[in-house]
Amino acid sequence: EELPEAEVNFNYLGQFDQIPDMEWVPFRIAREAVGPEQSPNSSRTALLYIVGIVSGGAMHWRWLYSRNMYKRRTVNKLAKEYLQELRQIIKVVSPQSVSTPWERMTAPLMTRMKR
Repeated sequence: EELPEAEVNFNYLGQFDQIPDMEWVPFRIAREAVGPEQSPNSSRTALLYIVGIVSGGAMHWRWLYSRNMYKRRTVNKLAKEYLQELRQIIKVVSPQSVSTPWERMTAPLMTRMKR
């Protein structure tokens, strides 16, 4: 039985500021706008793309969607609800209770986000 196409594509790209000495890294995250992440002519496989990254000690999210499918206020409402849920998760996770490599890696970030 075939699974239905996913309507949401969630892509956490990772933590880009883990390396203490970034001098040897041959690339940097661009500060300026880099343009669209996908060609406007390509077909999308999902209705909504949520892309996350940790940089500069903060978590950043991009919500990509078609204006033909969703209104901006609808996506903003969903993003606010997502942030509320994420904050609830952070409240119940303490650095002392971490057990997986992911949890150990993100515990300092989660502690900073609680503030």
